[in-house]
Amino acid sequence: MLLLLGSAAAFGLMIILIKKRVPLGLCLLAGGTTVGLAGFRSLESWADAAFFAFFSRSTLELIAIILLINLLGRAMAAHGSLDRINSLMARVFPDNRYLVALFPAAIGMLNVPGGAILSAPLVEKAGGGIGLSQDQKAAANLLYRHFWFFVYPFYTSMIVINRLSGVNVPDMIVLGIAPTLVGFWASWKLCFRGWKRQAPADTSKSRIADTGRLLYHLSPLLAALVAGLALGLNFILALIIGVIWVEVIHNITPGADGNRVDRIKIRLDRYLRDTLIPAVKWDLVIIPVGINFFRHSLTSTGAAKSLADFLMSLNIPAEALIFIVPLLISLATGLHLAAVTISVPLFLPLLGGQDLLRPMFLLLTAASVGYWMSPLHLCLILTQEYFKANYAGTVRIMFWPTLLVTLAGVGIYLLAR
Repeated sequence: MLLLLGSAAAFGLMIILIKKRVPLGLCLLAGGTTVGLAGFRSLESWADAAFFAFFSRSTLELIAIILLINLLGRAMAAHGSLDRINSLMARVFPDNRYLVALFPAAIGMLNVPGGAILSAPLVEKAGGGIGLSQDQKAAANLLYRHFWFFVYPFYTSMIVINRLSGVNVPDMIVLGIAPTLVGFWASWKLCFRGWKRQAPADTSKSRIADTGRLLYHLSPLLAALVAGLALGLNFILALIIGVIWVEVIHNITPGADGNRVDRIKIRLDRYLRDTLIPAVKWDLVIIPVGINFFRHSLTSTGAAKSLADFLMSLNIPAEALIFIVPLLISLATGLHLAAVTISVPLFLPLLGGQDLLRPMFLLLTAASVGYWMSPLHLCLILTQEYFKANYAGTVRIMFWPTLLVTLAGVGIYLLAR
């Protein structure tokens, strides 16, 4: 009973702290500490949990992946690739509807801090040209940034699920194809309803050249994706390839002034100041530590098994619990990663001996759609503020694509038996 009370207190405390915008890693550490107070019986137990949290291979690999994803986005932004990608897309895709969809998707793919607010000015300009309402622009900015993460291997929640459960990321992506296509279709129908057809765009002969330039500036990210998926390299190595490739393509032509040593020193100084140091953020580093401290506290104290037994005693189907719990956590916190990191350790004892691919995909679906619609979702708050859109109007547009993505995800879960 004490373990159950301690676990309930830990979940409540984490949700309160998250809603107060305390960094997620610290919230998870607080939750793990609360469970430990109820279940750890010796200093050795605390020391084991702390060692696992800070120095286990799982923690170190996850820190490396999260920081490298952030570094890749920072590096591309620092070299101006983000601005060039946006301007080139405007020339490659003359139909503004594609721009409204692809601007948020491209910035989401680069994982640039600030998220949806960075694509908002571009969506405002492109959407205004085809007569979209402010609610439609806001909904498009949010939907096209998020729903395709079911097939994006560097989506943080997908990586965390892989690290905690061992489920293969490419297998998760295969299951995510159908919900992604459904989300694109439904968002296209609703976000662009009543759009005004544009005059035929100038079919510039340079479109092929612009497409080549676009691929050039996207090549670091494409290199990482090819290395991680097609070649099957570890994600750390794949991301390192992407980070190195950013610097290669932007430093091919040597400067005209000064000797080679001086140029190298200047570039290293600029890289450290503008890219590397800003990318290494303590609140990112502490997330894997918090994940593994909370996870170890739940498992080593027996709290995870006690919670699983309690949930089973409620006679609620396990499939329903796997969907409802992360959905409610993401709605309550506005953080998909919080829903995943709290839910996965909770359900692993319940799923012992089963193939984890399908239940983990169902959990990811629930955490993601709850996150999109949460009133505490930071992207939703910032987008609403930028477009001065009506909250109810924006959510009404988002509701049907989100519902259809949810149904598609549940359908794939059932069909994948």
